[in-house]
Amino acid sequence: MPAPAPASGKTPGKSTAAPAPVPLRESLRMAWSLKPVFLPAMPAAIGVLLLALVQADLLVGATFLGQHLLDSFISGGSPSSAGVGPLLTSWLTRLFGNHGSGMIALGLILTALLAEALSLVASQWRFRISQGFRSRLQQLLLDSMFRAAGPQREKLDTATAQMMFNSDSGGLGMFLIFGFLGFVEQIVKLGTLTFALCRFGDGRGWLLALVLVPAAFIFKAIVSKLFLRWEQHTAHQSDMAMMQTQRAALDFFPLMARLVYLGGEKTKASHLLEQAEASARGNQKLQWVTNLHGSTAQILAILALPLAALLMLQMEVSPGVVVQGQGLFAGIIATVGIIVSFPSQIIQYAPALRRVSETLAIPPLGESPLAATPTSRPAIAVQNLRFSYEPGKLPDTLQDINFEVPGGGLVCIVGATTSGKSTLARLLMGERTPQSGKIVIDDTDVTSWHLLWRRHLIAFLPAEVGIFRDTIIGNIQFGRPEVSTEKAWSLAASLGLDNALKKYADAPLHSPETQLATGEQRRVGVARLLAGHQPVWILDEPLSNLDPNTMRQVAEAIESAARAGRTILVITHDPEFIRSDFNVFLKEGRIAARGTHAELMAHCPEYRERYSRDPAESQATPANG
Repeated sequence: MPAPAPASGKTPGKSTAAPAPVPLRESLRMAWSLKPVFLPAMPAAIGVLLLALVQADLLVGATFLGQHLLDSFISGGSPSSAGVGPLLTSWLTRLFGNHGSGMIALGLILTALLAEALSLVASQWRFRISQGFRSRLQQLLLDSMFRAAGPQREKLDTATAQMMFNSDSGGLGMFLIFGFLGFVEQIVKLGTLTFALCRFGDGRGWLLALVLVPAAFIFKAIVSKLFLRWEQHTAHQSDMAMMQTQRAALDFFPLMARLVYLGGEKTKASHLLEQAEASARGNQKLQWVTNLHGSTAQILAILALPLAALLMLQMEVSPGVVVQGQGLFAGIIATVGIIVSFPSQIIQYAPALRRVSETLAIPPLGESPLAATPTSRPAIAVQNLRFSYEPGKLPDTLQDINFEVPGGGLVCIVGATTSGKSTLARLLMGERTPQSGKIVIDDTDVTSWHLLWRRHLIAFLPAEVGIFRDTIIGNIQFGRPEVSTEKAWSLAASLGLDNALKKYADAPLHSPETQLATGEQRRVGVARLLAGHQPVWILDEPLSNLDPNTMRQVAEAIESAARAGRTILVITHDPEFIRSDFNVFLKEGRIAARGTHAELMAHCPEYRERYSRDPAESQATPANG
């Protein structure tokens, strides 16, 4: 899932420039790349197309009955036989068309009602298909997000991930099913209506079809071409504004309560409202351009109707047949409009297509390398490690990093906030891949291992532990189904969580009444690590923002795990609290010194200046060395 921003002091190389609008051809390619998601829906889609064919035929039958009814009123006698019957429902027109006006009117009503009923069934069917598409796409998206690594993992910020899972998956489901499937349906209807128009006027209607159908396509295509680039630009702007609003909301709402205490709620709220207004303006502009496109095309269609009427009058047909021809041609115009506007629909969904297709393109993991599993007390060797978030654009965050940790060793990684400590942790975990160098665990090069494989060897405790909406015991057991409740209780108690266990019992955490203190959260995180089987631990600032007594409790738990055989690296600003084998002191991405805390305090002035504490402030236990 999306990773938090690195705390290394170096800004990762995320591009600040907005991506360019997606060309139409590229949008079509990306839409086709989703075929594993929509192809399973094709059998059901064929059923919908058959319904569309029958519905179109019923509509033609309704125009035929309407022509009969009008001619019967005008002539005062039997309806004219001129006109055209439907393809598949001729039995309806024969049943009602050879009788009086009352029966013709009844047939017209029944035929129209049946066509509308089929339309309702087809709409519900399409909706079910789109929901199935959305579910399949969401599953594939989550699978791909979990596989993300390196720059792809950086790109998947929380706002983008949520947008894809919630909005994009639903929107693309509606587009590819209602839009693409609707596009095919309209082609089916166009064929039905055009065939009916060709048979119009005792078989002379092919002249109408030959002139008017191509003219409709030409008019609509010209209008679409005029609006295509405009719609592409406004759709892109609208999507970018919506993403900015999403990110602003994710920044605002988790901190809303804290902002009130700090007195900065109005500033942040104003920013959120500005983004929301910009998003609304973008949506409004896109809607206006789309509506203008549709109105312009409709005006051309209206101007073409008199031409159709003049052509029909030259055929010496009855008024009812003229009305029927107008109805057929109006249906053709509407159908052609939907077909020709399909590229505009693709353009509106192009940003979502780009996000989703890029995520789904994340390659599969391949064969697991876990056969080469290290021992229970693995040694770690970091060899000539070099990393930059944007090679060639940003300086190296880490360079020439070399150190070894013996099996069962405990090492602290220390340095200023900008020194690259957390970046080193992310490289060891597998969130990012170094430009050069190796990470070797028990003679096994794991540098290119994906973090989904590496997590079987390495347990990670971030600075923000990550407490889930579950009980304390459930949080300890998370991801470890083999751990019994009794063992989880024992681990929690050994870390001094007795009072929290008694206080909250089976109550889920995260509610206002069940908030764990920071120190309790850290101890839950350490218990979660103890419950796992991973022989290597990486802990990012496990002692930060804790009182000295809690620091000592957490430090003792870490030291006990090392004595039990775990190999542990601790990123910390408080090395005097941990009895490590030695410390690695980073400065500006390089190793400035290494040694025990006592050795570095004695021989490294920069280290001594940074970590000299007032004894009354820290009350620290004797540290390593």
